[in-house]
Amino acid sequence: AGHLFERAGKDDGFARDRMIDFSARLGMVEYSSALNPFMTTLFPSEKLANVLGQVVAGVNPSDLKAGMEMELVLDTLFVDGETEQVTWKWKPLNASN
Repeated sequence: AGHLFERAGKDDGFARDRMIDFSARLGMVEYSSALNPFMTTLFPSEKLANVLGQVVAGVNPSDLKAGMEMELVLDTLFVDGETEQVTWKWKPLNASN
């Protein structure tokens, strides 16, 4: 895709009244490190480490094993006044919580 920007503004054999020079090039995400000098990224990538998601209360990281069966359950995230906010959390199938 970098070749598109390399050719921008060069004579490509097509007659034009004017050549558009984009003042800003914006991508939602990073498509290629080769395009970074030519484009701004709206949502740049971030390095994520130790990402699992939330698990139900009482489950320790040491209780979790790769490949173990999990269930996705609704659980309380927080209580705001009289409103209970819920979210999805992981629960090991062998957990009693």
